[in-house]
Amino acid sequence: MSTPVDRHLEDRLPPGARGLVRHVREAGRISTGELVELTGTSRPVIIRQLKALQDAGVIEWVGNSP
Repeated sequence: MSTPVDRHLEDRLPPGARGLVRHVREAGRISTGELVELTGTSRPVIIRQLKALQDAGVIEWVGNSP
């Protein structure tokens, strides 16, 4: 994660995105595939949620996925 998530911002995130933030926070670095396995959510949905979190400045995306 690029910066800690402000509690107010986290409360405004959709439930799936909050879960992703929690997993990323706990792991530090985690792959898209690992998030798919942990959440049971499809890869396209995970990528869409991660992209939205990146655009909001909540996470920093490092690696091959968009």
